[in-house]
Amino acid sequence: MRTLFTTLFVLILSTFASAQFVLGEINEDWFESPYQSGGLFAYLDSTLEGHGGLKVLQRREYTVDRGESPCIIGKSYAGGIYVKEDQGCVEESGSNTWVYLPSETDIDELKAWVEAWNKLYVGEEHGTYSWRGDNFGPPDGEAGCYYSIQKDQYGRIVLELYCGC
Repeated sequence: MRTLFTTLFVLILSTFASAQFVLGEINEDWFESPYQSGGLFAYLDSTLEGHGGLKVLQRREYTVDRGESPCIIGKSYAGGIYVKEDQGCVEESGSNTWVYLPSETDIDELKAWVEAWNKLYVGEEHGTYSWRGDNFGPPDGEAGCYYSIQKDQYGRIVLELYCGC
C-alpha cells in the first residue's frame, strides 16, 4: 500500500514539475481600453493574478514639477512570474520592462506570444519586426520596441522589452 502511494505521489509531482509555463492567450479586448498606453506592465497587471502589492524599487530625485515619484516598480504574480518596470528614471529615456518567468518556460511559445502581443501593441509597424536570435524588433537602429529573451543567474527566463528611440 505504501508503495502505491509513493508511486502515485511521484507521478503527480513529476506531472506538475514538467508542465511548461505559458503566458496564455492574448486578451485582444485590452488593446481597446484606455490602459493600453500603460504597455506590457499594465497588460500583465490586468491579466495575471497578483501576489502582493506593487513595490517601489527606486524613486526619482525630488523635483518641483514631479515630486518624489516612483521610477522603478515591481510586482509578483501567480506561476512564479515577477515583472519590473523602469518608468523613466532618467529624463528623456525610453521605458524598460523585465518579465521574469520560470525556468521551464517554453521559449518557442514565448516567442509566439511576443509576436502576437507586439502585433496588437504597435499595430502596422509590426510588419517590419523580425527575430534575430533571441531578439525581436524593428530593423536595427530604428525607433520602436525591442524584445530580448535570456536566462538570468538563477535560471529564470527573462523577457526584456525596451521601447524608445
